[in-house]
Amino acid sequence: VFHAYQDLESARTCYANSRSLQPELFRWTYLLAHVERTLGHYAGATIAFERALQLNPDDVPTIVWLAEIDLEQYRLSSAGSRFQQALSIDPQCVKARFGLAMVALEKDEYGDAIGHLERVSAVQPAASSIQYNLGLAYRGLGETVRADSFFIESSTGVQNPIAFQDPILEEVGDLRGSSSVYVRRGMMAANQGLFGAAVKQFKLAMEANPERPSTQYNFAGALLKLGRRQEALAQLEELVEFDPEYTRGHVLLARVLVEGGHPDRAEHHLIRASQVDPDFERVHEALGNLLIESGRHQEALVSYRQALQLAPGSARARFGAGIALALLGRFEEALVLAEEGVRALPGRVELRMLLSRLLATVPDRVQRDGKRALDLAAIDSAGERTIANAETMAMALAELGRFEDAARWQQAAVARIEDADGDFAWMRERLARYLQRKPCRRPWESAEQVSSLRIDDDG
Repeated sequence: VFHAYQDLESARTCYANSRSLQPELFRWTYLLAHVERTLGHYAGATIAFERALQLNPDDVPTIVWLAEIDLEQYRLSSAGSRFQQALSIDPQCVKARFGLAMVALEKDEYGDAIGHLERVSAVQPAASSIQYNLGLAYRGLGETVRADSFFIESSTGVQNPIAFQDPILEEVGDLRGSSSVYVRRGMMAANQGLFGAAVKQFKLAMEANPERPSTQYNFAGALLKLGRRQEALAQLEELVEFDPEYTRGHVLLARVLVEGGHPDRAEHHLIRASQVDPDFERVHEALGNLLIESGRHQEALVSYRQALQLAPGSARARFGAGIALALLGRFEEALVLAEEGVRALPGRVELRMLLSRLLATVPDRVQRDGKRALDLAAIDSAGERTIANAETMAMALAELGRFEDAARWQQAAVARIEDADGDFAWMRERLARYLQRKPCRRPWESAEQVSSLRIDDDG
């Protein structure tokens, strides 16, 4: 209990007494080591962790914490060896993999750091520290625009730590019974895609501390993941009424309102958010999305450019600006914007697909390049075939005169929306063109939502 409530000197005395009485019991030595580390007594913590390791030689948390101390003390070779040892026992230990990335960053081995971080990101994509350190690695390689995109990613949404299973230490934290315990459990559940469990934990956290807006924001986000839109809407409306300055709450509420067919109410919340935090690029990006889907293309372009001015590495804002330019008939500018984006951020699916569409459909025959358009679209068709990808493939194939193949891809896209709400007439019109052996000459239709081509979901 002393440990749980951070009375560390008292906890240290109790653990030392317990270890004297039961020296063979692993947990007392292990917890004493944690207290020593928290107090900044690194030498004592190292001795205690090493004694704990003698009692349980294959305990991964003990090895990882020893490695963390080595890293904090800049003993990089020892840290790397210990993290590697933990991985050899548990290949799925993301904290050890993340530790190897940190060692590589300290050694300026940026390529190795990126390799480790990308593997961690595949398991825990919501952990913001991954994005931040990817930004550092790419900046170390001199790829500043790409680095900026990762810094932007790390600044959005809730700041999630690397989830790490440490059962004994978690038992200590649970003694507090405070909201932070439930928040941690909720984050871990969400990171694993267990949104039902996350909802339960965030609800308990709200009951323990009803005045923490970030918890209610996470609760609403988990409800959205479960498709419980009306409940999420009620939570977000309550959140922004309780804390009108919570910008992210306005942005997420606006997104829910747009999807529910209430663009005017959504615009009100985005304007409010822009007044509270005019330097938050995601507000301008979200406002651009709303404006473009309302047919106000020039206003949308202004909002996207504001977002890009604040965050030049934002793939989302660049994507939206490219669509706005295309809808305004300014294809040459759109192509330049898309080309620059793909060159700087080759991993962003939406930018490759935007460039592919432009190359396949622009009215100027000199600017069209069906083969390159198909190559760009095919990169993504190797993975999950989204509706947007299918339509982009169809556009590229039609430009190359392969109308039967184009119709087949477009038919696959149409089949995916047959039971969906809303009018998707443009998709059927494109299919009719291909069946008539006519290429598509419009990369985007005003009725299409910006989000229909977006792959990532940061809710």
